[in-house]
Amino acid sequence: MSVLVTARLLRPLGNPAPNSVKYFAAADVLELAKDRTWLAKVTNTIGQHWKHKNRHKKAVAR
Repeated sequence: MSVLVTARLLRPLGNPAPNSVKYFAAADVLELAKDRTWLAKVTNTIGQHWKHKNRHKKAVAR
């Protein structure tokens, strides 16, 4: 979820501090999940996140 918040694809409820637990409205998430364009953006964002993390992990291991 933090990846989606950072990419501004999902907004937590209220105005939480950066280091606090974030809560999301289930109704909002379910409504967004009906949008195929939003789902494509989420999928690409998560894929890029893990691609970057795995690339970094391989570079550190060398």
